Amino acid sequence: MVNTGTYDFLDVLGVLAYLASATIIVVTLLNWVLGRRRNVVLLGLGIILFLSVTYVLQGWLLRYLPGGFKAYADEFSNVTATLWWLLVAFTFNAGIKRYVWRGLLTRDGAPVVPKLVTEFMAFFVYVLAIMVVMHFVYEKPITAIAATSGVVAFILGYSAQSTLGEVFAGISLNLARPFSRGDNVVIDDIWGTIDDVNWRSVTIRTLNGEMLTIPNSRVASNNILNRDQPVRSLRRTLNIEVDYDASPDVVRRLLIEAMKESRHVVESPPPGVVFLGYGDLGMRYDARFWLASFADWWRAGDEVGAAIWHAFRRAGIRFAFRRRDIFTAHDPDYAGIPPAAAPEPDLFALFRALAIFERVTDEDIEALVAGAARRTFGWPERIIEEGAAGDSMYLIVEGAVEVTVKQPDGTRLEVAELGPGEAIGIMSLLTGEPRSATVRAQQDVVVYEIAAPALQRVFDRHPETVELIAERVAEIQIENERKAAEYEASRQQEAARKTRLIADLVGRIKAFFSFRAKRKAPAPTGASLI
Repeated sequence: MVNTGTYDFLDVLGVLAYLASATIIVVTLLNWVLGRRRNVVLLGLGIILFLSVTYVLQGWLLRYLPGGFKAYADEFSNVTATLWWLLVAFTFNAGIKRYVWRGLLTRDGAPVVPKLVTEFMAFFVYVLAIMVVMHFVYEKPITAIAATSGVVAFILGYSAQSTLGEVFAGISLNLARPFSRGDNVVIDDIWGTIDDVNWRSVTIRTLNGEMLTIPNSRVASNNILNRDQPVRSLRRTLNIEVDYDASPDVVRRLLIEAMKESRHVVESPPPGVVFLGYGDLGMRYDARFWLASFADWWRAGDEVGAAIWHAFRRAGIRFAFRRRDIFTAHDPDYAGIPPAAAPEPDLFALFRALAIFERVTDEDIEALVAGAARRTFGWPERIIEEGAAGDSMYLIVEGAVEVTVKQPDGTRLEVAELGPGEAIGIMSLLTGEPRSATVRAQQDVVVYEIAAPALQRVFDRHPETVELIAERVAEIQIENERKAAEYEASRQQEAARKTRLIADLVGRIKAFFSFRAKRKAPAPTGASLI
């Protein structure tokens, strides 16, 4: 009764196990044939499960076979065990290949471990499986084979220890993933961008545009500074030292404003200034600002440095450094003779040439010139910021500026480039409206500013000037609107004409090639737009 009950239990267990393994095998093969998913690992696991059940229940299986098969029970057991071990080796290699070589140890979709290493690994696994089969299944001695293989492995390892060191260093780097292709890094005090990572070395593009190849062992043994991880946002610091007579509050305000002038400095986190202490030459500060990526590192430093220089120069703040006066008998500049001053511009003629002042009297022009204040700006400083309050205009007398407006997506569109003799900020002067655009210096720029109080004095003396200026501004706006309307109408006409031409050409091309297809004539050797 006990045996019968045992066989009943094995019957159920065997059927369920066979059904499970068969289902895995069939589903995997079906997906393979249909091209949906080719998972060799899943197929190997299904066959391993099938062979495991077969080995465990081999006595139960042989009971239902003809009597002659029972004589081959040992052979059946050995063959099943041999296939099981080989399937284990096959599935293990397939899993390593799928999830490690082509999974974990890949870079930009390509394996970083050389094919030689993967094939050697597969060979080692199969050799180990065969040795296990010979020893545990067929009970054959493998001492001599193991000893020989150990000596061979020692010789190969000693001969290729340098190469293997690079390989294992590369595997370590891929597991740790301290950087990815395209990251900006500092390795062994070398700055550059990661261009390639393979099983032997790391290639970086230096700041000079050169390609530098560094062995994996050297990379793994050095400090690695990744400036793009964990996020592509990093802080840069400029060390500033100014004379003791400069107010810390003024210095701090000017530094923050100068850092905001750069288009590469992000708004959040905001730039900041930290007082470091008193030095031998002056007061030391750190000007800190954040960048979106390392690609902006040098451009932002260039812009911020230029903006700080211009801001300090306007405010009369000097950088602290050791000064030494050197005079020569042949150089008048060093002999204390100041260089010749640049000639003053003819402000009266420049203001008179402005369209909005065409109907203003010479007396009023002279009053505006007397009230104009000279201002200097340098790249990349903003003379006017869009949306800011304003009650003055600027007349450009030297240099050039760019005018940009903010788009709905946050980008800036350049709408004009202005130079000497042109004015900016007219509507803010006349109406006090916020600035409608941002004006940024493209180089060293000299402007003369007319503030609302200066124009107020003109209006107080000659109230009729208000109507004269308003009339001229209205005429200018109407003219601009007319030009804009003409441009828009012309653009729409061109678009409509383009649509008609496209439709006409499509019809002619289709008719021509349809006719030729029917006649099956040879294709022409050339084409003409005539």
